Amino acid sequence: MSNPPPPPESAARPVETEIVQRLPNEGDHGAGSQQTGDSAQAGPTSKSFFHPGSGLAIIGIDVAAFGINVPTGFLLTFLVALGAFVSTFVVVFGIQKQQAGDTTGWAALKALIGATAAGIPMPIAGTVLGAAILMLSGLPNSTSKALGKLGR
Repeated sequence: MSNPPPPPESAARPVETEIVQRLPNEGDHGAGSQQTGDSAQAGPTSKSFFHPGSGLAIIGIDVAAFGINVPTGFLLTFLVALGAFVSTFVVVFGIQKQQAGDTTGWAALKALIGATAAGIPMPIAGTVLGAAILMLSGLPNSTSKALGKLGR
């Protein structure tokens, strides 16, 4: 009673070849790529909750608002927070609608979330909330890809 011999290695190659052939090319961008046959079944690339530009806008406006507020001795905190809220809402809504292709409802919801974060009268950069904004906008991934392209 001996064990049956393992299947020949060539039996696994068609499956490996099929998997590799279905992988998107580096230049493909999900649903918008021109694919035919079975390779068109591949799903779209992952999309972050916020567009990376929205994440940068939220953090940037928040930092700028806090920087403007410091010289006033925080006497204008309400006005600065309101200005940060309104400007962040407008910028994030525009980015989400035009760049990310969100519907008006989703763009407004994301703008409201970002504006609320930026309108808090304290800096969010370096906090858990700031880290969450960065993660939701895909910035850690975006910057590592961009830096990887620079190194080539």
